[in-house]
Amino acid sequence: MLKVVTGFWLGLGVTWADPYPGQRLFEKTCASCHQESGTGLPGIYPPLVGSEWVLQPKSDALIALVLQGIEGPVRVLGETYQGEMPAHKAVLDDGQVAEILTYIRSSWGNKAGPVSRQEVAHSRQARSRSRPWSQAELHKIFPPTKST
Repeated sequence: MLKVVTGFWLGLGVTWADPYPGQRLFEKTCASCHQESGTGLPGIYPPLVGSEWVLQPKSDALIALVLQGIEGPVRVLGETYQGEMPAHKAVLDDGQVAEILTYIRSSWGNKAGPVSRQEVAHSRQARSRSRPWSQAELHKIFPPTKST
């Protein structure tokens, strides 16, 4: 999923490929809580590095979480976080969500597959709701696998 960007340097047209099109979106949208390093803030914001939410073979729960947000206690890597992550369905389009999730699933040592724009569009259409998810609701719909 390379995005070609055109820019100008000293008046010369220059074209380069952006290897992580979701990185800038992540830094703008997510890093204030999860940090640019993906480590979160201990006891406040959960890490994305090694997170079972990020590394699930299927990205359905992660997509739903980003689109609709999550509130209440959330367990990540054995630690419980209290708080809320806002919904991003109104501020990010399907391609942007896919780029961000692909970036976090393949950064900081995470090794999970990419997320497609079509997967995000399907989730947006199939699971639209007006309030954030709880961990229990997401686990009921998308049971976590034991491999992560």
